Amino acid sequence: MTPGNPVSLPILILLGGAFLLFLISRLISSSQLSLGIMTVVLCMIALGSLVYLFDQTGKAEATIIQPLFWGSLGKGGSILIATPWAVIFSGISLTVGICVILFASSSQEITPNREQFFPLVLLSLSGLYGLMTAGDLFNIYLFSELLCISACGMIMVNRKSGGAVQAALKYLIMGSTATLMMLLGLALVYRESGQILMSAISGSAGLWGRIGAGCFVVGLGLKIGFVPLHGWLPDAYDYAPDAVSSLLAGIISISALFILPGIGLSLGLSGEELGLILLLGSFLNMFFGNITALTQKKSKRVLAYSSIAYTGYMMFSLGIGLYFNIPDALSATFFLFIGHAVMKSLAFLSLGLIKDKAVCLPYGRELLSRAVFFISIAGLAGIPPLAGFIGKWVVIIEALKAKNILASLGIALFLINSLISLGYYLPMLRLVFAPASYRDIGSTKRQSMPLVMVLSLVFLGSLVLWIGIQPTSWMDWAAWFGSK
Repeated sequence: MTPGNPVSLPILILLGGAFLLFLISRLISSSQLSLGIMTVVLCMIALGSLVYLFDQTGKAEATIIQPLFWGSLGKGGSILIATPWAVIFSGISLTVGICVILFASSSQEITPNREQFFPLVLLSLSGLYGLMTAGDLFNIYLFSELLCISACGMIMVNRKSGGAVQAALKYLIMGSTATLMMLLGLALVYRESGQILMSAISGSAGLWGRIGAGCFVVGLGLKIGFVPLHGWLPDAYDYAPDAVSSLLAGIISISALFILPGIGLSLGLSGEELGLILLLGSFLNMFFGNITALTQKKSKRVLAYSSIAYTGYMMFSLGIGLYFNIPDALSATFFLFIGHAVMKSLAFLSLGLIKDKAVCLPYGRELLSRAVFFISIAGLAGIPPLAGFIGKWVVIIEALKAKNILASLGIALFLINSLISLGYYLPMLRLVFAPASYRDIGSTKRQSMPLVMVLSLVFLGSLVLWIGIQPTSWMDWAAWFGSK
């Protein structure tokens, strides 16, 4: 334990920034761009504190632990634990979040309720950080609830859309059900052990602890979108503004998958049990997501169901790592997530630009929006040398190490589903090559794409290429997840 290290500092920056930003927007007439820039500055300050934390954890080759500022809850207290992989995950979340905020700073979908949107983004990012660094069950419940409420608010930020309100309500009901399941699990574990600290419970959980673990698996499965607990996901991605869909699909929805192993193992589930659950569930997610995506008419719903399938790919890799005790497979899961976070975020952001018939961009920037959309979709389809291809390749290589019939069957299903996904990814690419007249009916005036949007798209597109062409450093970062 290293006293005095500011583990809770990123949360304080983001939560305090959300309150300050909301206050400023209410007291001072502020443009959407100025609010966006202030939000980016706050995120960059939080990112700077994460760089310091990562430097400290890397030097010590250990975790940094700090009691959370609201005090002790039960024996062992309420704590945050800054492991290297948790800091990296939070850094990736903030980086993608900054790109989404830059894009949203000039998005017309956000304009009517810009005062609420940017504070909600900061709240969601603080919830993500808290979820990744939580060392006890209470904080996991608390930050899951914060993430649910802030995401619900972002989905319905464009309240003129009836579909958005219904999607947000569905998300709120199912998200609240998930957190209630987790609260029940917490109560059962505390009943048995009198502990909320996962490190204190680990290795000593009995029957009630295992039932509590099951409650957490169900609750987190709802948040992640495990089939058949995925009902909220397609509508939320479809009706939310493009910037919100980008953040939900790229980061928020999948985040709970990476805390699931630590919770399940601490509460009495074995690696084989949890790994088998994830393996069997991955086949459902892959087939349901890919096959349903083939039947969709709207591009955003195609991307929504493809996210369910991609969650299945990550569940497969994580299940292989846990069931066969292959740490590198766990690292491969995290590497696959990094690529997916960037590609899916970029896909949702660029899709809105090339599908909007009311916008006729200057030639250069129209070409940019088509190019980055092509990069994101080609990457998700697994076309080399982009990030998606490298991520899937690494997963297959690690799964082959198991040398087991179940793993071999899983690899075959993994490859079959990757081929099925080409059936909807490749047709989506027609949007890239469609003539301008296909989209510009009724539009006679060319509108400029703001510089902040250009920066967001160029940066994310560059990351997709960088991860695919130079994956080594990214794999080194991902290795932290398998080692912890």
